[in-house]
Amino acid sequence: MTTRPKPTPAPKPRQTTEATPAPLLMIGTPAYGGMVHMDFTRGLLDLRSAGIAFSLATIGNESLITRGRNTLLSMFHHRPEYTHLLFLDADVSLPADSLRAMLAHQRDVIAAPVALKGRNAAGGRIFNLGRVVGESGELLLVERVGTAVLMLSRKAVSALVRQAVDEGRVYERASTLRGDASSSIHYDVFQVGVHEGEYLSEDFWACLNLRRLGFDICVVPEVVTQHHGVMAV
Repeated sequence: MTTRPKPTPAPKPRQTTEATPAPLLMIGTPAYGGMVHMDFTRGLLDLRSAGIAFSLATIGNESLITRGRNTLLSMFHHRPEYTHLLFLDADVSLPADSLRAMLAHQRDVIAAPVALKGRNAAGGRIFNLGRVVGESGELLLVERVGTAVLMLSRKAVSALVRQAVDEGRVYERASTLRGDASSSIHYDVFQVGVHEGEYLSEDFWACLNLRRLGFDICVVPEVVTQHHGVMAV
């Protein structure tokens, strides 16, 4: 089900300037069957204690991850008060200081490395990062990254929505979707398909389009996340 996001009160008033408004995040979390991990919940409490202003939008009755992420992105698009959309998976914990570091870079597309649940042949961890194509200061520029911890600015979301509209990838909200119904028009941003002989998942497909639209895919390498279920050594 979806829940209508309501701003989480911060301990301190948000400071704003005309040039750069203080960030207000919508955290979008697909939670199949409505289940989230304790690490995820503790991470949200950490964000609130740190005074980071956010709302949580979840979707728990959608078995198609592509449609679920499209729904969350469409909810964000129709609420101009939010500055950033943070995709955060239900089994991942992101510390408040790490999120502050991501925000401080002021990038339109920025992510944290998250370890996948399997390991490589040598027993090492595999991270949800594509090929590194460059550097920008402390950041890595990558070909693609997973959506476990991926933050998009409103500019980046708007560009993806405009592209979807131009290409006819627009559809009505599913009649079986429960909860918030204010975003009746959805945008098919998180697609899957074959590109140059490789099958791309929905997150890698979105990254492909973001790069086509002129956005860098940035990763903060020093951010440490916790992914429940990662195999022990």
